[in-house]
Amino acid sequence: MPRDPDDLPLLALREVGANIRRFRSAAGLTLEQLGAATGRERRTISRCEYSAAVATLDGLTALARALGVEAWRLLYG
Repeated sequence: MPRDPDDLPLLALREVGANIRRFRSAAGLTLEQLGAATGRERRTISRCEYSAAVATLDGLTALARALGVEAWRLLYG
C-alpha cells in the first residue's frame, strides 16, 4: 500500500534520528559525551534521536564530525 506523502517528512526525521543513535552507539559514546563533543545539550541530542526535534545543518555537521562519519551518512545511513 502506498504511503501518504504527508508522512514522508516524519519518516525521514525518524531515519535521521535512528542513524544518529546507531552511529553514536557504534562509536561507544553516551549522550553526554556526544553533547560535550558537539557543544550541545544531552537532551537536544536525545530529542533528535527520537524525532522530537530537528537538527539544523550546523548541528548535523557537528554530530557527524564528532561521530567520525560524513554528514550524508546521518541522512542516508
